[in-house]
Amino acid sequence: MTSIRSMNGNHSTPQDQQALKAGAHQLQQAAGKVLKHACAAEDAETLGVALAHIEEALDRLSVGMLQAANAVAVSHGGSADGSRLEPSADALCFHLRRTAERLREPQLTCQSSRFWTRRLAATARRAA
Repeated sequence: MTSIRSMNGNHSTPQDQQALKAGAHQLQQAAGKVLKHACAAEDAETLGVALAHIEEALDRLSVGMLQAANAVAVSHGGSADGSRLEPSADALCFHLRRTAERLREPQLTCQSSRFWTRRLAATARRAA
């Protein structure tokens, strides 16, 4: 599979491919750490910081999935919008784009959540 560089005529290297796999694995491990420690966090400021980092990570992942879908489309002779692709490449592009959409859905929720997290933290500081 080629990277987004294929849009510029460059193909990914084995190092790019290994880095992508390793990064995805590290992401999975980081998500496990968030899961493990999320129930123990009760400080609103800590949760607000964590939420901001998670929102940024979701945004970056969404962009990465869209770049991957475009790279698959272009490298398989189609266009960036996915037209004229063989069924397996079309299916992969569909799932990459759907994943990107799902990652972007929480953004509005996260913005609202950060507002309420800041309010909760301010209330806690005033009470202390």
